[in-house]
Formats: sequence, structure tokens, C-alpha cells
Amino acid sequence: MGHWLKESNIDAIYSSPLRRALDTSQAIARFHRLSVQVEHNLRELEVGELEGITLDQLGTDFTDFLIQWRKDGGVVKLPGGESLIDLKNRVWQIVKDIVEKYQGDVIIVSHYFVILTIICKRKFR
Repeated sequence: MGHWLKESNIDAIYSSPLRRALDTSQAIARFHRLSVQVEHNLRELEVGELEGITLDQLGTDFTDFLIQWRKDGGVVKLPGGESLIDLKNRVWQIVKDIVEKYQGDVIIVSHYFVILTIICKRKFR
């Protein structure tokens, strides 16, 4: 994975502490003699009680919640977890801090909902 970016000029690499992201960021860093800066706020959406359940379980055990969650646009917190608004606030603050700190290119390695949050926030400012 890291070899795709080995010719890129990278000033810093930030990563979620979760294993997949950390492994990817370390693969990139090894070509740039950079240390990976682990940032807890880049971890994935906290899904609480939904962690580890199957799609079948999601459809049967959380049907009413999913209907409400979709209707409310992600404002409602996942049972035992966080809302999409919580995620946006958590992620966007650290992204702003990173962008303000560097003039050049920075790699941020994270997860699906975190990346979507960054893309949507930038697109719909």
C-alpha cells in the first residue's frame, strides 16, 4: 500500500489508533522517514450496541431505530454510541487543527464514516 505514495512529498501522517488504519499509515510512513501521529479522534463512528451484529440482526432488532435515524438525518445517537453530528464535531476539529499546523501535504488515515464526514463537510461548507 505505502509504495503508491513513496514518491509523494508528505509532511506528516496522522492515523486512527485502530489497527487497520495504523497498519496502513505505517506502510506509508516507512517510505518517508516519518513517524505516524496517532489521533484518537480519527477513530470510526462509535456504534455502541450495533458493534459486531449481523445485517439480519440489524434489520430485526433495530428496525424502529434505523427508520428514526434515517428520518432524523443522523442527529439521533446510535444506541450506546454517538450520532453523526457527534462524529462530525469530533473529526472536523482535529482536521482543522492538522490543516492549520502544516503548509504542505498531510496524510490522514482513518475509516469509512470519518472519511465521509470530511468529504461532506468540505463539500457542503
